[in-house]
Amino acid sequence: MDFIEKYSDFLQNSREIIRRSLILHEEDPAYIYFKDRVRKLFHELPEQKKPELRISATDGSEFSRELYNGQKLVVARAVSQIEGEELEEDSFHLIHVDREQKSELIKRIMENLEHIVATRSMLEKDAKICIMDGSLSGRLYWRTKKFDTDLPDIYSLYTEKLVDFLRTVKEKKVILIFIGKSSETMILKRTIMETDSNVPESVRKQSITDHLLIKSIVQNPGYTEPILVEREITKDQKISFYTMHVLPSMDDTPMKVDFIIPDGSDLDHRDIVSWIMWGYTGLKNHNLWISLADKRVKFHREETEDIIMKLFIKMAGSEYVETRGERRARIRF
Repeated sequence: MDFIEKYSDFLQNSREIIRRSLILHEEDPAYIYFKDRVRKLFHELPEQKKPELRISATDGSEFSRELYNGQKLVVARAVSQIEGEELEEDSFHLIHVDREQKSELIKRIMENLEHIVATRSMLEKDAKICIMDGSLSGRLYWRTKKFDTDLPDIYSLYTEKLVDFLRTVKEKKVILIFIGKSSETMILKRTIMETDSNVPESVRKQSITDHLLIKSIVQNPGYTEPILVEREITKDQKISFYTMHVLPSMDDTPMKVDFIIPDGSDLDHRDIVSWIMWGYTGLKNHNLWISLADKRVKFHREETEDIIMKLFIKMAGSEYVETRGERRARIRF
């Protein structure tokens, strides 16, 4: 039996498990418990509306290569696009970090650049709507993560630039929107259960994400009632924002949306949803503005191998600077 046959057998034997894990069936205790509760908090999509305010969309990208001496070459950049104009921030590092922590550390380096360039878009380009890829709640969580690395105090730098970014949002009265393509959040589920002292134990024990609940239960595209969240930024500072899920199409998966609307604004969450739906471009690109920034900022193989690595190898004076595994992947023996 060859590989494809064995894999096909695995899928066939696991078919029911896979299907039942992707959708809650009507006899499932969790479906029965959450059905009416989720539908009560789920609303129809408003009419699409193009934002009339000046928009900045920010995204980042990163590239890394492990050297045979244990160091990691890290190259990261972030771009904010503002109605045909563009701002960019770049970062270059040679660092030591444990392999198990590498991907998370590099992502924090990239996000730090996103905070810096998005702040510039508000200060230098007068952006009034700031759209970011990812999750605000996630960034507030990850700022507390410590890394075993020789990179000078990334924890303090990340927190400092995140605080600067959020302070600028508040002072400039900017509408902040984070759009996450996927999420493991359970805030909707937890919020529902926190209001009920009689949650069945079988339901409480199930590991169910908000997106699984929404895909299993709702009958039409729409969005969940925004939930007010309060998080700590520093020991002396807290921030409040709203989080919700937007299901743009029954054929798509939900988007997690974290947002802040300035105090005194005439806008509300329905305006946020209407803008998101105006910028929704289907299954391939969840947001028009972020997609444009992503195309501009993303590293491609031609750039990483033909420019970044070739320049590094030339400077190092040796063709063999990477680990054997990295070199085999690049040269493709």
